[in-house]
Amino acid sequence: MTRDMQRTIRWSRHCDIFKQDVIVLPVELDNHWFGIVVASPRQLLGSSDGKRYFKLIFFGAVSGLNTNRCCIMELDSMGFNRSEERKNVAEWLGQEIKLRKLGQMRSDYISVDLPVSQYIHFSPS
Repeated sequence: MTRDMQRTIRWSRHCDIFKQDVIVLPVELDNHWFGIVVASPRQLLGSSDGKRYFKLIFFGAVSGLNTNRCCIMELDSMGFNRSEERKNVAEWLGQEIKLRKLGQMRSDYISVDLPVSQYIHFSPS
């Protein structure tokens, strides 16, 4: 277990992350910030409580997702593919399941890179 993962586990120990509908994680890597969103983390526990529809509105882009699986999404304005970081988040969630003795983690989660515009255009009023 990496030092960063140990810190994250310590940070989340007082919160039941599997009762949350959405978890938003700000991430700093090489002096650049990006976000990782975990939608429906409880679906990793193997219990299916029906399909959820998530609608993300981010800088005017709308993405819809209809699924009964957990989805780990990355939002990076620089357009980098952060698949390794999404994998690390999945590993953290697996460690949380193990530490909390919640059973086996489902492996059919969705990991996706959501394109984000690099520029925000504001029109003067």
